[in-house]
Amino acid sequence: MTTLCGSIDTGSAPDDPDQTLCWQALGIAPTTDFAAIERAYAAQADLPTYWRDLVGAIRLRRLYQDALAAADRARPGGETFKSADLSRRILSTWNQGGDQALLAAWPAILDTLDKLHRDDWMYASKALAHVVLGNRALPLRFVDALRRHFVWAGIQGRWLCLSIEDTEELRQRMIQVIREVSALDAMTGLAMRDQSAAARL
Repeated sequence: MTTLCGSIDTGSAPDDPDQTLCWQALGIAPTTDFAAIERAYAAQADLPTYWRDLVGAIRLRRLYQDALAAADRARPGGETFKSADLSRRILSTWNQGGDQALLAAWPAILDTLDKLHRDDWMYASKALAHVVLGNRALPLRFVDALRRHFVWAGIQGRWLCLSIEDTEELRQRMIQVIREVSALDAMTGLAMRDQSAAARL
């Protein structure tokens, strides 16, 4: 079968016995932090160089996958993850204790997420995206913490396996969250300056 583009020769993958090429390509030190790898890949893939170089973009994608695999192997243990359980726990904490209880629970939730292996971490990202989309009244700071952890603002549903509609809704929600957090931070900064000025009077 003939395709419009034909086959793309990306060349043979270079030997990388020490697994250093992936980290060099991403411009970061070796890490087990999937979110840091996602951010680094998004930053590199967004460079004009890769817009013009399809072969280079494909190689970068392979090295990014290598980095994720290396991070996954380096994570100790790994918890068994059930996305429905985590989602229920989050919503239960919120319903019973309100916004402050959910914000207080974030360190424990983050600890759980940091112990997951790659596939489970991806399932968590999808499950919690659905929690955010289905509960618009969730605390802004909590949603922003999830956004930052899963890099939802940059991935545009690349591996979330969301529907096109949900991907677009999540993207719009993250844009709104970024704006609201920026406005809140600006207001907090003004209030702190006003308090400081008043204290000097």
